[in-house]
Amino acid sequence: MKRTRSETTQKLVPAGSLARLRPMPVTVSGVSCISATWILLTIASFAGLVIAAVFPYWASNYNRPSNFTAQFNKVDFGVYYFCVDALDGLTDPNCTTYLGFSPNDYIENTTNLQRPQLSDIALFFSFSVVYGVGGCLLFISIFCGITAFCRPRIKTCSVFAAVFCVQVVADICLVVALAIFPLSFKSEFFQQFCGTDAHFYNKGYCSLGWPLYTAMVAASFSLYLPALAIFSMNISDGLRGNICC
Repeated sequence: MKRTRSETTQKLVPAGSLARLRPMPVTVSGVSCISATWILLTIASFAGLVIAAVFPYWASNYNRPSNFTAQFNKVDFGVYYFCVDALDGLTDPNCTTYLGFSPNDYIENTTNLQRPQLSDIALFFSFSVVYGVGGCLLFISIFCGITAFCRPRIKTCSVFAAVFCVQVVADICLVVALAIFPLSFKSEFFQQFCGTDAHFYNKGYCSLGWPLYTAMVAASFSLYLPALAIFSMNISDGLRGNICC
């Protein structure tokens, strides 16, 4: 009887040796390149979110004074605080939180300038909290991901899978936060500096600054992290793909 090619191959290669023929992932000092990329991308995403939160240039009214802001040179909106530059350009910018903003701290005649309403404060507060939670979860995932290299499993639970869950929640928080921020353009507090044409996702005659775009890029990179966490887990587990979270 004529033998098939598969039968001949099975005789030539023992069954126990088939697993050794599986291509192994490229590693550097025992760490797969995918896992290293995952950790480095997590660090880069977190660093971008921190840099974006530090600088209050998410939206700015620069040299475009309206009847409300004729005594200001520049008004900057940030994640956690709000800054005003004097018209003479000599005084240092005065920055404060949205809750602590007082028109009397900036100019003497403030008949048209209003404090942020309670609804405005709630919107800015919810944005900053959700943004901060997303950033903190990414920060936690950095240390958990590094720990997973040394101890990929705790009992039967994969540390990579746990980090996967954390990073999914972080991504949801960041997407929600970046979706909430443009909703503040409709607030009366924002409109008094950027014009009444400002509306949901319409910045009026204000301009969007580089920290906002930095946060958007960092959040975009973070969307790839959960998938890379699963790939890293599969490589660490010998491509078995056992998930426990």
